[in-house]
Amino acid sequence: MRSRAAIGKRGGDGYARRVTKGTGMGAQAVRIGAVWDSTVEVLRGRAGILASLALLYLVVPAVAPSALALAGGGAWGGALVSLAQLVLVIVALLAIAAVASDPAVGHARAQAIGWRRLGAGVIASLSIGLLFVGLLIPVLAVAYAFGVRANEATAAMDVGAMTTAGLGVSSLVALGIAVLAIWLSARLLPVIPVVANEPLSFRSLHRSFALTGGAGWRLVGVSLLYLVVASIVTAAVTSVVGVLARLTLGEGGAALVIALVSGLVSAGLAVVQGVFAARFYVAARDAIGEGAA
Repeated sequence: MRSRAAIGKRGGDGYARRVTKGTGMGAQAVRIGAVWDSTVEVLRGRAGILASLALLYLVVPAVAPSALALAGGGAWGGALVSLAQLVLVIVALLAIAAVASDPAVGHARAQAIGWRRLGAGVIASLSIGLLFVGLLIPVLAVAYAFGVRANEATAAMDVGAMTTAGLGVSSLVALGIAVLAIWLSARLLPVIPVVANEPLSFRSLHRSFALTGGAGWRLVGVSLLYLVVASIVTAAVTSVVGVLARLTLGEGGAALVIALVSGLVSAGLAVVQGVFAARFYVAARDAIGEGAA
């Protein structure tokens, strides 16, 4: 396992040099614009490695369910493919983080890091998932207190008995939880780079909070901008391709083409987000003086 000092020296010699205003100041010293410039530098300089990782671990698994359905695969086959997808996505994100964090990491080494740190990545991912599921509890509790019940026939939530006041309070609580969820997402942005570079699993969440201290709301802005752009790009591309594919190939072939295009778009967006997270991680680590240790 590489030491933090070794990682910091190699990373600092490459991409990270211009992303902080100084060292020892924490994440508030990190300039988001400079992190983005560093991200673009990595995307250009390491495009081949990043593209091959995305194709192998993100695009191919994304197409597999549609290909299996077209071939008449059963429910068990679909479940196994879905499980494999989750595993490969975590490996891919870890490998991308390793490549973007250290210019000395090549294709084979990135894959080795991804597989070696898979267990820690799963623990961190499950921890984040449980954290966000827990955020739903206050919303459901307030809704239940104001009369919302589950419809036994449809399993849907029945809001017919809720008063106007109850609906207003529930909406405010839901909005507050949504803002909190966005803020938490921003603070947890470096979790995967932390797992890829440091011997942490569950504690990577605490480490991520430490690295993003002072930059949380700036990262919220970046996250919202990314979400808007990603949604527009994904909707536009898949809509156009979907119409053309259905007109020329019919429903069966169109499903496979749409899955392929969606996989390519999603993989591209995941690479950009993963590289940005890794570059922020390196910048924040260097800003608190660890990279030069």
